[in-house]
Amino acid sequence: MSVGWPVVLEHGPVRLRPLRLRDAGEWRMTRLMNRDWLEPWEATTPGVTPMPAGSGQMAVPGPIAFQCKDDVPCGTHHCNLQYGKCAFPCQSATDCLQPNTCNLGFCVPLPAPAAH
Repeated sequence: MSVGWPVVLEHGPVRLRPLRLRDAGEWRMTRLMNRDWLEPWEATTPGVTPMPAGSGQMAVPGPIAFQCKDDVPCGTHHCNLQYGKCAFPCQSATDCLQPNTCNLGFCVPLPAPAAH
């Protein structure tokens, strides 16, 4: 085990280290494949009730959402003009710019269609 920060834990063949930017693709795929198992433990914003899928309403922005007047500072998320903040974390595809969809609070690109 290393001492200091960032912490790296090692035991036998298992090594746990902080995420790196280059891990994003594999991390996203792992989370997608394990979504049903992970969802009950996902962090939520206290006092915010998730919107039912397909409700057409935008999510109430969380405490770390960027302020906005349009979609520009929101990346793949829409700006929720009612609150003047990005719709982050997203609750449905309504919160995401096209062609993205909401996955575990993040607006991510839709998966490419499977080749036939």
